[in-house]
Amino acid sequence: MNSDIIKKAEKFVRHVYSNKYIPGHDWLHTCRVRNLALTIADGCDINKEALEIAALFHDVGRVRSDKNHAIASAEIAMDFLKNFDLEVEFVDVVVKSIEEHERLYEPTYLEGKILQDADKLDGMGAIGIIRAAEASAFNSKLEYDTQNPFGVGCTDLEEWIDENIRQIPNRNLRVDKYLIEEIIGRQMQWINMMWTEKARRMAQRRFDLMKTFLKELEKDLREAGVVMDTMQ
Repeated sequence: MNSDIIKKAEKFVRHVYSNKYIPGHDWLHTCRVRNLALTIADGCDINKEALEIAALFHDVGRVRSDKNHAIASAEIAMDFLKNFDLEVEFVDVVVKSIEEHERLYEPTYLEGKILQDADKLDGMGAIGIIRAAEASAFNSKLEYDTQNPFGVGCTDLEEWIDENIRQIPNRNLRVDKYLIEEIIGRQMQWINMMWTEKARRMAQRRFDLMKTFLKELEKDLREAGVVMDTMQ
């Protein structure tokens, strides 16, 4: 295998991102996912070069469209890899890991499971909150529903968080209209959607931070006089 393929992949992907602003899914996100994936992979019997390339390319398809971006990203990666003399199995690991990183079902390869875990981890914790806020502002989303800040029928914030987690993997939640529901209804669900034990341990701290953030937000909204009659 060409020893400098990683450097060439990095240069290629970085150039792609320099041409378009994608809130929450930019070059910095890619770098974090790459590093998280390699951290999770430490000690695993996998092809780390294939994993690293998959991590670098996993979101580049978003420059075309957010819809089916995983497939587009895999296509871009495959076109790039054609420039090198690589084994078919190596290319398959890279392409399938990218294609499957947004799916709920179990990825084909361990490399794909690790990529999924790394991508989800970067959507949790403090950085996850920043990314969600960045994307919501870019798309002109409101922070919360003034009548039901944490969700319809919510009588207790912790109960609402638990209910969201119980609804995995259906995602039958309001997550598109308000920032707060993106955090509770998507990012926090990932605590129970990790494939590797190391990622589960890493996710717990991030999950706990997000829960603390939401409790503090509830206090802020009370002080600000937001209607929250259903909250205890």
